[in-house]
Amino acid sequence: MRKLFLMYGAPASGKSYILNKLRVEDYTIEVDKVRQLFTNSQDYLIENDNDYQMTSGISSQSDHQVWDCVYDMLENRMKRGQTTFVDATHLFKRAFTMYNKLRNKYGYKVYLIDCMNPYMQIAKLKGLDEQQTRDYLVTELIRHNGSRRNIDQVSCNVLYKYTDRYLSAVKQDKVPQWVHKLPVELAMKK
Repeated sequence: MRKLFLMYGAPASGKSYILNKLRVEDYTIEVDKVRQLFTNSQDYLIENDNDYQMTSGISSQSDHQVWDCVYDMLENRMKRGQTTFVDATHLFKRAFTMYNKLRNKYGYKVYLIDCMNPYMQIAKLKGLDEQQTRDYLVTELIRHNGSRRNIDQVSCNVLYKYTDRYLSAVKQDKVPQWVHKLPVELAMKK
């Protein structure tokens, strides 16, 4: 069976970490690495717990070119029937449109690994309301963000923005029916 795995979640939610633990780097298209090839890293001022530091980051100014390249690489892998993982947030409009075209064209089954779901489950167990859940998610993301390489770190504003996108997507059930949700725990067992 031809398989495509899409990582899903905000920056610092553990997408790359899980892929490293699965040891699937040779099967992974990492969108941030493609983005680095298109743009120079830029210096950014990052706020962490009211402490500011300069760090390097990856510009998103060439996103259209980046995604064209990602889809070209993916299609080349799919033509050959190769299992592929795509490391990206997938929290943007029409994130699944091209995947749907390619899966139909090449007969792939698509899986989504939701890296924020474990945190959502903890929030649910704690009985957190909507605002408390948002705050909990962002707190966890900030904690993870601080342990990332400087070039991989993002600002708190970005973490809030992507957390809001994620919560909106969950609330509106924006993941298409043809995408099979695979719990992180199950993905880690494979």
